[in-house]
Amino acid sequence: MNRKWMNLKTAAEYLDMTPAALRQQARLGKIPSVRLGKLYRFDKAELDRLLQNKRKETEHEDITST
Repeated sequence: MNRKWMNLKTAAEYLDMTPAALRQQARLGKIPSVRLGKLYRFDKAELDRLLQNKRKETEHEDITST
């Protein structure tokens, strides 16, 4: 499988977050990442899955709250 890796800045832009917020979420294990020394790398496919799951959670919350 050919993975597309993103650096911290690119992934933060993709997720519409600040790099500092993304680094903190990655450090806490809330966003999947690979750490190479001080550098973080993010697999685009994993970020897409994360976004898809968040969207499903939001849709579920909207349905159950009405």
